Amino acid sequence: MGIEERIENLEIQNEELRSKVEYLEHRNEERFVTAKELAAIMNCSVNNVYIKIRSGEIFATDKLGSIPRIPMSQFYQNNPKEKKLRKNVQAKDEKSKSMKELVFG
Repeated sequence: MGIEERIENLEIQNEELRSKVEYLEHRNEERFVTAKELAAIMNCSVNNVYIKIRSGEIFATDKLGSIPRIPMSQFYQNNPKEKKLRKNVQAKDEKSKSMKELVFG
């Protein structure tokens, strides 16, 4: 196998991986959960989640029905929409803390 063939194979593989990453990023951005589901993920009470929603630390919307829905994308690191969705969290702390620490301190 020559160098040209290896480079061509690597380019094809690179393009496949890029398309998979784009798909996964797009899919994760649109995931919404209820307060009860987030409480189960974070291992805390539903009331605690509602307190964080009311204080603005967790963004929630009711556009998907009468029950507030929480976009999970606000908890992912390196998300460009994160600054718009979340208040009271400094960017330098986000890199070193887990999702649970970011939300519940």
